Order: sequence, then C-alpha cells, then structure tokens
Amino acid sequence: MKKHYKGIYSLLMVTMFCLAWLVSCNPKAPAYQQTEDGLCYRFYDIHQDRNTPQLKDYLKLRMDYYLNDSLIYSSKEKSEFPRIQYQESQFSGDILSGLGMMHEGDSASFIVRADSTFYYLFSLDSVEGVVKSTDRMRFEIRLLEIQSEALFREELQAMMDRRDQEMEALKSRSEAEFNGYLVSHGINEKPSLSTVYVIPMKSGSGPKIQKGMDARIVYEVYALDGTHIGSSDSLGMVVPVGDGTVLKGLDEGLSHLYQGEKAKLLVPYPLAFGESGNDVVLPYANLVFEVEVLEVMKRDSK
Repeated sequence: MKKHYKGIYSLLMVTMFCLAWLVSCNPKAPAYQQTEDGLCYRFYDIHQDRNTPQLKDYLKLRMDYYLNDSLIYSSKEKSEFPRIQYQESQFSGDILSGLGMMHEGDSASFIVRADSTFYYLFSLDSVEGVVKSTDRMRFEIRLLEIQSEALFREELQAMMDRRDQEMEALKSRSEAEFNGYLVSHGINEKPSLSTVYVIPMKSGSGPKIQKGMDARIVYEVYALDGTHIGSSDSLGMVVPVGDGTVLKGLDEGLSHLYQGEKAKLLVPYPLAFGESGNDVVLPYANLVFEVEVLEVMKRDSK
C-alpha cells in the first residue's frame, strides 16, 4: 500500500512540475516577473510620467522577437519602424497585454507562449508541426511613439497625398524626357505613349518577324539618360513573338524587324514597366532597347 501511495505522490509531483513549467517564466531568466495571466516581463527603462496605450492607438515600435533562442524578426532590417494598432488581448498573457503595460519611451522584454501567438496574432490556421506547446517567444521592445487613431490616419493621408504629388511630377518629367528624346534623335512623328519607335542601326536581309514566330535576339537595355539596366547573354534569348511573355514594347518592336537587323527600340513607360516600375527600373521609366535579331524561326508546333 505504501508503494502504491508513493507512486501516486511521484506522479502528482511530476504533473505539478510540468504545469508550473508551462506557465512560469524562463528559469534561466530570473530577472523576469510574471503577471496573473501568465505574461513574463522585464523592464529596462520606465517613464511613468508618460502616456500608456489606449485601445485603437497606433504604436511605433523598435522590436526584435525570438522563437526560443532564434531571432525570427528584427525591425533593424526595415527602413521604417513598424506601427501596430493596439487592441484587446487575444489570449491570456499575450504580447498585447505587455504593450498595455508600457509607457511611451519604455523598453522591456516579454516572454509569451509561441503556439498561441502564432495562432491568434500571426493568424496561422494550424500550429501543428510549426511550434510545440513548450515553445516560447521573447519580444524585445522599445515603445517609441503613441499616436491616436485619428492622428495616425491624418498623417497617413498626408503621406499618400505627398506620394501622389511626387508620382505625378515623375510622370510629367518622364513624358517631357520622352518627347525630348524624339526631337533630339530627329524623329518627327507625333509623340505617342502607345507606340514603339524603331531607330534602325543595321539593316537585315532575312525574313521579317511575324507574330507567332520565335526570334533569337541579343539586346542591351538603357534608361533614356544612358544608364545601363540589363542585357541578354552573348548567345541571345529566344522570344516567342506575340505571346506576351516579354514586355509589350519589346514584343511590339520585334514585329517590325528582320533577321540580321539591329535597331534601337524606344519604349514608352506604358509599354515597359508602367507607373510602378520594378526593383531595377523606376516608375514611369521609358526604355531604349538595342536589339539585334540573330535568327527568325517558325514556331515549333509540338
């Protein structure tokens, strides 16, 4: 009988130890304190004379967070510090309750459950196989600024208005540069942003490229000011003409060329990368392709 009770006692002790570990702070971080709902926290700087967040305020944060000991996000890698809208806690002891404890200018560290954070705050449909119930997340946060929702939206609208003005100015400058390029190269046609202008460099004697054919070409591409943007390799690339697999302007320009011909294709921005640009090309950028047609081929019917 004594052995039986001893076994039950041991099992209870193990169970209580496991439960305590699940809700307690990291034993390797004794400086942390714990709230009643299970949030582990440690403050570095405290400014009790400053404001704390109210619901729907926007918080500008300098923030790093870790899954166990592995860094998975750092605001140092961003050009702007993130802003999040403060809201009610989604589960007991979540990071939102930690933010609610902070004053503007405070810095602190918080340890929370990883599975609940991924599910409720990161909107992950299932955490199975991603994190375990014993995993923890540590947030290192400095609360840089608190903004009311009204002030944040006012600032956001002003920023959007400035961007619209800048983009409109960029568009006007791009169109003026395009028209100037036509004049400087003796192209007397009426300027059109829906037309590719072909400037011959070397004549060709082979067949003319038709839509539905393949053309093997080599090219260099530049901005109007002569900035080099990219090129094909020396062996060239095969373009299925008329299939829409390359820029509209290049596709259209090739349909005017012959095998062996070399030409400049002046491509206005609507037929290039448009008003958005890409990682290399600026918004509203007009382009110049220097293209040589190495071979014109009938499309493989297979």
